[in-house]
Amino acid sequence: MIAGEREFALVPWRPILERSRALFGEDHAIIGAVLSSRAQSLRTSGQLDDAEQALLEAIRAYRAAYGPNHGTVGAALTSLALVRSDRGEFEVAARDLTEALEIKKRAFGPRSRIVAEALEQLVGVTIKQAGTSEQDKRRIKELLYETYRAYHDSSGARDSKTVELAASLGIWLANNQEYAEAEPILANVVEIGREVLGERSQLNFQAMNSLTTEYVAQQKDEQ
Repeated sequence: MIAGEREFALVPWRPILERSRALFGEDHAIIGAVLSSRAQSLRTSGQLDDAEQALLEAIRAYRAAYGPNHGTVGAALTSLALVRSDRGEFEVAARDLTEALEIKKRAFGPRSRIVAEALEQLVGVTIKQAGTSEQDKRRIKELLYETYRAYHDSSGARDSKTVELAASLGIWLANNQEYAEAEPILANVVEIGREVLGERSQLNFQAMNSLTTEYVAQQKDEQ
């Protein structure tokens, strides 16, 4: 990014931040909101180090204003994790998301839609950082089940996100040759997937393909 573009990206937030600090001081929720918005602009323009610093300051302001277990703290930690994930720092990002998840559980309840979305984000980063060990596989499996249950409990069995997570869980189980667990999940996805996800859904197609592959593998084992 050239210098002029960089300055343009910062122009909307600098005067707002300075004015907000003059009016409210450093430890006000408004400061957290302005810094979070500035961080989003910085992340969009690829200025990840500056975005990280803005979010660290936003988290401090939110904690000072609301305490450590407020939803805004969890949201800012999630944004921080996404910035660090953009830099390939998946282990650190996973720690941030885990902390954000626990805050959101306390703030919104363990089976809220917000918690389900937080779990889904943690799954994504965990998969990126995971190796091939049995411990890593168990962790991913546990998170996938927890995420599916959170969407199911918060939004119902026929919600599109519930079906998407069921498909992701079933496909992951099938890919890891856990066919006995995968089969009923995939069969259910195939049954309602057309209605909920649409005829041309890629996930529904993958679920059907995984179910077919599973059946073939079982037939080979029987022979």
